[in-house]
Amino acid sequence: MKKITKEKSINVYNQDVKKLGRYEYTGDDRYSAVTAGKKQSEEILKSIKSQRLKKPFRILDVGSGDGTYTFELYEKLRPKFIVGFDFAKGGVGIARKRVRKKDVRKIRFINSSIYSVDKKIKEKFDVAVIRGVLHHLYYPEKE
Repeated sequence: MKKITKEKSINVYNQDVKKLGRYEYTGDDRYSAVTAGKKQSEEILKSIKSQRLKKPFRILDVGSGDGTYTFELYEKLRPKFIVGFDFAKGGVGIARKRVRKKDVRKIRFINSSIYSVDKKIKEKFDVAVIRGVLHHLYYPEKE
């Protein structure tokens, strides 16, 4: 079996967390990031809402980073449960710290590679959100 190499630029994201307490692109200080993020969020939310999923539904946030958009999904959609996972330990760590006590049973963050997440997450989900992930993968075509 071929060994999976560490994904591209993970260390950059871990450094962002050390320096800024978040990812650089999830702040509100860069117009381009704010504008792009807002448009992506609008389209993702519109797409999920158009599915008319029966409540309660569950969301898997693939490449959840520092949790910024995971929390946005949670606030706007109020799923029964949402799990975010990311390969960057720094992002997962800061996301976990941001979970409010009242939401600990509804929001969870896991540190995992996309290639081995099935060994860590056993739940089934109604929706998977993949935002800003594929261009970081060495093997995006791998199942």
